[in-house]
Amino acid sequence: MACSSPDGTNSVVYPGKSYLATVGIDFGTAYSGFAFSFNKEQGDPIFMNRDWVNELGHRTSKTPTCLLLKPDQSFDSFGYKAVEKYANLKSVYEGKQHYFFQHFKMTLHNNEDIDLKTPLYDVNRKRMEAKKVFAHSIKFLGEEAVKLIRQETEDDDFKVEDIQWVLTVPAIWTPRAKQFMREAAYEAGIVSRDNPEQLVIALEPEAAALFCTEKKMAAIQPERMNLSVDGFLSQPNAQYMVVDIGGGTLDVTVHEKQDDGTIKEIHKVTGGPYGGMKVNHQFKSLLNELFGDQELYDYRQLFPVDWLKLKNDFEEKKRGVRALEGKETRILLPRSFTSQFSKIRPCALERYGADEVKMMKNEYLCLSPRIMVGLFSPVLEAMKGHLLTLLTRPQLSMVRTMLLVGGFADSPVLQQEIKNEFAEKCRVIIPRNADKAVVQGAVMFGKLPATITARVVGITYGAECCRDFIQGVHPEKKKFVADGMEKCKDIFSRFVKENEAVKLGQRIRKTFHPVRANDTLITFGFYTATDPEAQFVTDDGLNKIGSITVQSPDIRRGRDREIEVSMYFGGTEITATAVDLSSGNVEQTTLDFLCTVMDNEQ
Repeated sequence: MACSSPDGTNSVVYPGKSYLATVGIDFGTAYSGFAFSFNKEQGDPIFMNRDWVNELGHRTSKTPTCLLLKPDQSFDSFGYKAVEKYANLKSVYEGKQHYFFQHFKMTLHNNEDIDLKTPLYDVNRKRMEAKKVFAHSIKFLGEEAVKLIRQETEDDDFKVEDIQWVLTVPAIWTPRAKQFMREAAYEAGIVSRDNPEQLVIALEPEAAALFCTEKKMAAIQPERMNLSVDGFLSQPNAQYMVVDIGGGTLDVTVHEKQDDGTIKEIHKVTGGPYGGMKVNHQFKSLLNELFGDQELYDYRQLFPVDWLKLKNDFEEKKRGVRALEGKETRILLPRSFTSQFSKIRPCALERYGADEVKMMKNEYLCLSPRIMVGLFSPVLEAMKGHLLTLLTRPQLSMVRTMLLVGGFADSPVLQQEIKNEFAEKCRVIIPRNADKAVVQGAVMFGKLPATITARVVGITYGAECCRDFIQGVHPEKKKFVADGMEKCKDIFSRFVKENEAVKLGQRIRKTFHPVRANDTLITFGFYTATDPEAQFVTDDGLNKIGSITVQSPDIRRGRDREIEVSMYFGGTEITATAVDLSSGNVEQTTLDFLCTVMDNEQ
């Protein structure tokens, strides 16, 4: 334990190392993909993988985030191949023997208790460690990237060690969830713990903003089709809101373009579980109304593969424009479904009307435009409410541009609703192929990490120390005596406070002193606090994320010895360092957000 000095200092440093190529992996809730670029010159083109082939034979730049494992939990397939192979398993029994995971990324959203043993459950409720599921998926995407680069370069010796890897995560995820993805990448084998800087964890809206501001990219602007996104955003001091809407989450960040072309975050990231999967959940609820909760549950248990086919067909249809054109949407029903359900329940028909929902030719479920658009309403209302609240905040009064990116941003229904709501408040820009902005921006971020100069932290960081006990201020239970002096233990010494801006590569320093004159081992515990005004490390909402012990062998100066402690906010991880200034001894640790054991030793 150590006593604190009142002042701290900070500085900015940037690490650096070169690789032959940069690969960005966009690990999405519904779809995933990767892009890459060689690191010869700054203007090197970014290549998207075009080898995914869907069931219609169309080549796509992303593939479903679906993983199929064999009964022994070894890898079988990922993406379209996993969906197709699972759908073609010979029997219900065989299907239930395999492990099929879909939309599992949302497990990490707002899960404060997630750790390396957190379980996931497949579509048949079979249990497996979440880290293994994510590792299998990341390994597959990484191997596909290396395979494609080898084809492009005709160099079979090209390997994972030659690549700067960038893995995207939602900005609103907790530090614990972001570290979980890093641990999964380590297990996948694309990077090593011995070289953590080889993997950059990129925030999805930042990556998208970087791509849109750095690349010449046509915007969907009906009245001015010749303008580009960067034309709106490249002016110095321009403030804009990045609205990243994926399958699982809404991620909102607010940026300001600096005079030197860099980007500064001016408001902490916000968002919530307002992604495209919410529309799918509304569709499932509609089916329950039309055909019965228990009956539909029984069908899912009997025909899990056909249920998956039905869901996938709706996933495709919800991206269409038929509802906006006043046409009905037709969802293809598996034969097992029409055999089980020959007609819609009378009570549901009475509620909706025969013209709103109907079964056609014993093959399709037809939804009217009103019903189809209605499935979007709950998530769109939640999304609009969140954005409206943000735009009323005084610090965002200069925001005049809203940039929509992410897979769900390609939805015509969403685009029209957002434009109708916000067109008078700000310019709504939707890049072409908005779903590709994140993955290509991830590549650019890996090559130009210093473009994002500052972020607003979403949680408070600090270290444990002690101070002179002040009667009437400090609790009596915190008092102890050291070398005849009354001290207060468990003090939370704040390094950076929630909502404060921290520069990329910034090192924040504080000076501490030994509690006792003959102390030779000085230990510091590091914590996060959900309450920025927390006083003690034992307060609610504080979590220990690491500790460090530095040797201070020269005790001639007693308690006057200085121990400099710093926290370094880099582009990949947060590290803590303690330096005994009298001896020069240095100890360093990477802060561990998955740390689950609280150490309350004094």
